[in-house]
Amino acid sequence: MSTYNDVNYRPEPSPGWRATPPPPPSGCGPGYGNRRYCRPSGEPWHPEPRSANGIGTAGFVLSILTTVMWWVPYVGWPLWVLAVVFSAIGLGRKPRGLAIAGLVISVVIPVLMLLGVFALFFSALALAGTGA
Repeated sequence: MSTYNDVNYRPEPSPGWRATPPPPPSGCGPGYGNRRYCRPSGEPWHPEPRSANGIGTAGFVLSILTTVMWWVPYVGWPLWVLAVVFSAIGLGRKPRGLAIAGLVISVVIPVLMLLGVFALFFSALALAGTGA
């Protein structure tokens, strides 16, 4: 018999005492407590599986990689082409969110990068012409 002064004191469980409450009954018929997951007809509700667009996701990921790896020879341009192709194919499947984002990134970012390169080139020419 343990006392309160013992370091590892645990009260002795009384007969019929359970450490965890019993699980709620499963199902949706009358007498079941949790009807939140039941359809009005009384049958269990199972969520529909989420659809995925793997090609659109691949196009999005490749477009992000393109923005980082665009300057690497023999890597940047093939990545960009694959990103545009996969994102365009992904537009034909649902859900389209990542495919649209991948296509926008694949088209807008390279244009902005080319404009930046031209701006640097022409500013270097202007500075070279002024003798600065």
